[in-house]
This record gives sequence, C-alpha cells and structure tokens, in this order.
Amino acid sequence: YGGLRILGGITDRECRLQSLYGSSFFTFYTEGTGAATEKLRIDGSGRVGIGTSSPSSPLHVSATNNSGWIAQLVNTGTGADANGLLVQASDSSTEYAFKIAQDDGTDLLAVKGDGNVGIGTTSPQIPFGGIGLQLGNTSSSRTTLTFQAGTSATNSIYFSDGTSGTDRYRGYVEYQHASDVLTMGTNSTEKLRIDSSGRVGIGTTS
Repeated sequence: YGGLRILGGITDRECRLQSLYGSSFFTFYTEGTGAATEKLRIDGSGRVGIGTSSPSSPLHVSATNNSGWIAQLVNTGTGADANGLLVQASDSSTEYAFKIAQDDGTDLLAVKGDGNVGIGTTSPQIPFGGIGLQLGNTSSSRTTLTFQAGTSATNSIYFSDGTSGTDRYRGYVEYQHASDVLTMGTNSTEKLRIDSSGRVGIGTTS
C-alpha cells in the first residue's frame, strides 16, 4: 500500500509532497516508445538515485553512456565570482576530498583530506610531512611527469617562499625550447646552464 499527501501552506508559503509511510520512497518515471521506466528515486533516508533504484550515497548517479559525459556542470557566468564546483570534506589524511577511479575500481587520482594528492595511488606517501604529490605506486612499471610547451616557449619549475618579487622563484629549473637550453638557479639567479651542444656553464651564461 502507498499514499501521497500534498500540502500547501498559507503563512509559510510551503508546498510539500509527503509520503504517508516512513520507510517508503518516491520514484519518477518517464515513458518513451515502450513501457515507462524509473529514472529517479528518493528513498526513505533521503538518498537520491538517478539511474539506480538502490542509492548508496546522498546522491548516486549510474548510467551506461557511450556517447558523452555522464554529468556536466556548466557555469556561463562572466562575473568576478563565476566559479565552478566546490567540494568540501574532512581534513583527515585517511579520508578523501576527491577521488577518481575506472569503472573496474582501478584508482586513478585521489585528493586526501590533508591536501596530499596521489595519481595512481590512494595513499600518497610524502617524506618529511607537509603537502605533496605522489605519482604511481610500487606496482608501476614506469612513472613519468611531462611538461609540454611550444617550440619557442619555456618550461619551468619554481621553488617559492613568497608571493611577490623574486620570492616567487628563489630556486628554479627551466628549459628554453627556442634555444634548447636547460638552466638552474638559486637565490633567484641563474647558476648553471647546459646548452644545446651539451656544454656546461657554471657562473656563465655562454
């Protein structure tokens, strides 16, 4: 048995769809060329399922889609506060703020609650503490980090201890693609250079 009550408030301007049984649920169906099929469910605990009749999370979306994205969040705003998606979670290192996995469960990327990021691992190990990034795991046959740019561009890694001036690049490694030169710097100035012929300069740029 089931029941539905529709309530309309006057003073609080409330419109309510209310199930008459505490363990019941709401389902929404659509009908195409065949029989109507369930598309959305709100269970007795308030969990919402789209494409599933057994939601296991507050929002559970499941679909077989071979021609596009399963979900899109589009903000067409152009203002100063036209943001995208905000995810907030526990600050514990054992919890996830964000996680991506393949459909077979293979982990791809994890952002832990303490800010550490793992690619290919859900347990990034950062020596000496702090916040860091780990690529791969002990089962990885090869781990690669690639910086790509145009033929006349420069790839850089900066070591910063401030937000302005030379504090933004107290130490650095740069590759200049136009001249195929690799440079390294400390105290915000170049200290070592390897040119395209393999010649090494320490304290000289030529």
